[in-house]
Amino acid sequence: MGSKPGKEQCMDQEKVSLASLMGGMAVERFDDALAQVLANIVDPNTAPMAKREVVLKVEFKPDRGRGLGKVAVQVQSKLAPPEKVETTVFFSMTRGGPVATEHNPNQMRLPLEAPESGPVHSQFQPLRPVGGAK
Repeated sequence: MGSKPGKEQCMDQEKVSLASLMGGMAVERFDDALAQVLANIVDPNTAPMAKREVVLKVEFKPDRGRGLGKVAVQVQSKLAPPEKVETTVFFSMTRGGPVATEHNPNQMRLPLEAPESGPVHSQFQPLRPVGGAK
């Protein structure tokens, strides 16, 4: 016989399957990507109806004689990104320079949130309109 294996030589060897390829690495990588997708689906910070994907790509590249070749496995997960979160900030000028806060510096805090160093409104100076009266 030539250099190519005959049918009778291949009969005793295990045929390649997705489960046996690279010692099961293809299935293991798919399972890892699937776990990422499932975690992304139950994540409350992502859009609930967004489409997610697991892509399993198996690429075969035979040699010129077609007797052997390379097999490459690539697994990709396409996840939903975190949803956009917004807030409102107030801009003020302090003695130390401009600052941004999430609470209105001109409004007193509730007693539950009272600052340790006096009223909030005494710590900030309101911004002056550009070109307006001082």
